[in-house]
Amino acid sequence: MSIGPTSGPIHPTPTRRRGLRYLFYEKHHRQGGPDAALWRPELTHETEFAVFDLADLHDCSDLSSNLYGVGRDENGELLELGTWGQQVAKFPFARADEPWHGYPLWPIEKSDSPENRRGQNVRIKKAVFQKMESAGLLSPTQRRRLEKGDFA
Repeated sequence: MSIGPTSGPIHPTPTRRRGLRYLFYEKHHRQGGPDAALWRPELTHETEFAVFDLADLHDCSDLSSNLYGVGRDENGELLELGTWGQQVAKFPFARADEPWHGYPLWPIEKSDSPENRRGQNVRIKKAVFQKMESAGLLSPTQRRRLEKGDFA
């Protein structure tokens, strides 16, 4: 099922907490322009959805109701979610009748990433990282590193 010809498929299962639907937006899966944040090609849709589901489950949100999430590998290390090395994904707020989507956001240190995707332009509020730590999604060390803009 998809919303439109260039939108992308919708995950068949809603999130556990609020029953949110999730769209795998093609713009963030090899279809976007050079300044589009892209998910790593080796990440499965299930992994991407799991990051979103945990963000919703633990309400890792900012004051604008955007959600933020991280993923872990089989060794418990934070996953590299994006093609520019991002370890945190943003899921912009969606209205009740629309599915959510997301993209890798933070941190970006690679020089080949566009200016509008680095530094203060995309900085996540400390309160979001504190929520992630309280939920057990980040260790205190990982939280501190990510707050500074370093890789955790």
